[in-house]
Amino acid sequence: MKRFLSYIFWFFVTKELPAAVIIDNFRTGALAFTSTTTIRQNGLETSHVWGGQRTVSGNALNAAATDAQVDTTKGVFSYSSQSYGYFTLSYTIDSQRQMDLIGAGYTAFRMDFSYVDPSFWRGLYDLTVNGVRHNVSIPLFAVEGAGVIEVPFSRFTNQPTFTPREIIFSASRVEPNLRMELSSLSVIPEPRIPLLLAIAAVFTAVSRGKKRGEILGQLRV
Repeated sequence: MKRFLSYIFWFFVTKELPAAVIIDNFRTGALAFTSTTTIRQNGLETSHVWGGQRTVSGNALNAAATDAQVDTTKGVFSYSSQSYGYFTLSYTIDSQRQMDLIGAGYTAFRMDFSYVDPSFWRGLYDLTVNGVRHNVSIPLFAVEGAGVIEVPFSRFTNQPTFTPREIIFSASRVEPNLRMELSSLSVIPEPRIPLLLAIAAVFTAVSRGKKRGEILGQLRV
């Protein structure tokens, strides 16, 4: 049994995990706008934008000025406005580039923020996939500077397969004069460490049980 568990342990240690799928790292398709705008970008480098298509829209209450941009030098999407603001980042994946993410070994979306103003505490922030919306406001408010939000696929499906066709990050009533910077939106594989810890725990339990059995056997003799 111990040898069998050892084989399993080393299999997962040496197993090559799939690389993260970049939905957008904002290294292509620079843009900027200061008023109500919708910009659809096609033909972007697919190594930086999954599917090569990105749509960005934004506006602010009472037509107030906004500062929205994709800075390809820094690799960020940033947003702020002088009144309560609204924006969406959306991606449509064509049928040729769609894939079953669960079948490919992925388990969650990852959002990397290079900066979130610590004063954020109101507004609605959602990640929507295939029409199913999940609110990420509370974890976003907790970032306070740079940080990461991970959203498991189970928030969007209970099926054994998961093929995104449309991915949207949206914000409503962004507080005035507060800034956020999203540096990457990606898909990540199942973490290796929790699985290895579980195997190690079983290995330890089996070892202790065997040792205990040997001691009891000696006592009986």
